[in-house]
Amino acid sequence: MHVILPIVCILLYLFSATTQYLGLLGRFRHTGLLVMVSGILAVLTHGELLHSWIDLAIGQNLTFFNMFSFIIWLICLWVLLGTVRHPLQNLCVFTFPLAALSVLLAAVFPGYYVLHTAQNPKQLIHILTAAVAFSVLGVAAFQTVLLRIQEGLLRRNYVGNFIEKLPPLETMERLLFQMIGLGFFLLTLVLITSMYFFNDLFKLPLLQKTILVLIIWVIFAVLLVGRYFFGWRGRKIVYYTFSGFILLTVVYFSS
Repeated sequence: MHVILPIVCILLYLFSATTQYLGLLGRFRHTGLLVMVSGILAVLTHGELLHSWIDLAIGQNLTFFNMFSFIIWLICLWVLLGTVRHPLQNLCVFTFPLAALSVLLAAVFPGYYVLHTAQNPKQLIHILTAAVAFSVLGVAAFQTVLLRIQEGLLRRNYVGNFIEKLPPLETMERLLFQMIGLGFFLLTLVLITSMYFFNDLFKLPLLQKTILVLIIWVIFAVLLVGRYFFGWRGRKIVYYTFSGFILLTVVYFSS
């Protein structure tokens, strides 16, 4: 059972991503329901695996690969939930293969780094809030990749099934900044709660991490100001989003 469930989860993720990709190329029609059903099954299976890997009798096993898999699971969950109201299904092409890889890594390299977060509610709130903020900005980063591809194809006057299947560029940008705005709000919440819960954020060894988080906050703040007051588009969006997300990745996983 411990071997079968990860394999089933990986296959479901890859099947869903491949089906969506072939749909973008025009190879299959009416792929939406098939992608959603297989994607939901994959996310549910992944959630069950994470529960068995992280929530142990002796505490919460927060190893690097467990947390990496947890973050990617959250990203996939947001994509599926967002698909109900927004055209986010194409992000499955990027997020689901990464989720399959995260399941494989967590299964092959179990490890142990046990914390008793249930006995420390402040630590638990901090971890969960940071994970949610990171995952939302992760969805925005993947949306940026898709937006950059779409913009490049339009500049080259590409005509084909792929570009026809994507929403209009204005819709893609609007969705992107809705996600960045939500992620920025959550990141602000992480900063506020961290300052409230912990008194040593500006002392070593947490000082460097605190400074980096503040830099990340400024990057996304500048991006939002540039968008709504100066109409930033194109490469500036890509550079700011990815520089902020890469820094956030380094800070989060270095913890």
